[in-house]
Amino acid sequence: MKQASDTAAASVAEPEIPAPAAPRQVPETTRLRIVIVTSLHRDFDMRIWRHARLTSTFAETHLVCGWNLPTGTVRDGITLHTFRHSYSRLTRLRNVAGVAARLLPLLRRVDVVHFHDIDLLPVMIPLAAFRPVIYDVHENYADEMLVRGWIPGPLRRALYFLVLAMHAAASRTIGNIVCVVPDQVTEFRSAKRIVVIENFASCDRACEWKDDYMQRRPAIISTAWQYPANGTWVLLDIAERLQQAAPELAVLVVDQFEPDFRNRVLSSMEQRGIRNIRLLPRIEAQRVMEYLNRATVGLISPLNLIKNAKALPTKLFEYMAAGIPCVASDFPHVAKVVNDSGCGMLVAPEDVSAFVESILWLVGHPAEACSMGMAGRAAFFERYNWEIHGPKLHRLYLDVTGRQPDSC
Repeated sequence: MKQASDTAAASVAEPEIPAPAAPRQVPETTRLRIVIVTSLHRDFDMRIWRHARLTSTFAETHLVCGWNLPTGTVRDGITLHTFRHSYSRLTRLRNVAGVAARLLPLLRRVDVVHFHDIDLLPVMIPLAAFRPVIYDVHENYADEMLVRGWIPGPLRRALYFLVLAMHAAASRTIGNIVCVVPDQVTEFRSAKRIVVIENFASCDRACEWKDDYMQRRPAIISTAWQYPANGTWVLLDIAERLQQAAPELAVLVVDQFEPDFRNRVLSSMEQRGIRNIRLLPRIEAQRVMEYLNRATVGLISPLNLIKNAKALPTKLFEYMAAGIPCVASDFPHVAKVVNDSGCGMLVAPEDVSAFVESILWLVGHPAEACSMGMAGRAAFFERYNWEIHGPKLHRLYLDVTGRQPDSC
């Protein structure tokens, strides 16, 4: 294991929370009009909702989504155009039809279509001939094809190359791409515009932080989606070792599992006698701080896979916003943030002993752990919060539409 360098002193001052940006007052006839589109993301998914709220500070914002709200609902200045969502893989094409039904009437009213899901490419590629379109690629889709358990093994490689071909087509036709890490840029080298907008957490979450770290009972937390490639079996191994070394130490896990995987995990826990894992009911993503305020260490333990090595998970920034140190797999993008901020400890991916050793060290040294958490929180406000992306996103919309800053 290795501890992040330059850990801040325990007396790190609580950073001042920046005030949220106020919507600009511009004439309605010249204001940018943006429609954000998702076919797959669940109600108030944070990447989607953060995006919509940030866009609404400088543009008229519409959101086409399969969320459980009446169409026409206005929330935080954003108009939602909703359809009936299907979560079944067999019927997910219904979502594309739902998107089309809600999007088509909006096309004459908006300047830019900004969409988030790969399954919409067959619709958005031809649409790009008539309207400015932006493809937001916030997953490593090609690499995901190689590890998703529900995809039959013989098909994975074929789907990997199919995704790369689709992305090459999107580069040439759509031409406007948003990535979340620099590694993705090479997939879109022929695109006209590429902008990297990392999956940082929002300052809104940090406002709900509780300054009681030293009074909390030690507890580990994982807010990750649970599926094999994301390190669920590693998590169980860590919990089992911790139960032997520190029986009183709770491991908090949000109850969000890939379909059909939850029962396998619960069965394994029962067979192995793992009793220190506490499943927390799944809540809306924007309420995650309610759980983080109970924890003293955040866990990031995905498997040693290419798709994970390229990732920069939002939960890292949520842990930083919550002022809790992390123990994380030593992948390049994660390591850069952890080392830069001094917000936690890095260990070799899948090294269960190193994870357990690091966790026990932090639990046994609460003042140092608190110092790391506060260093991460300070770095979050300074350079790792979602709101700093506002000017970059605004500039992208101006470039795509050819508009001038003083007119929108």
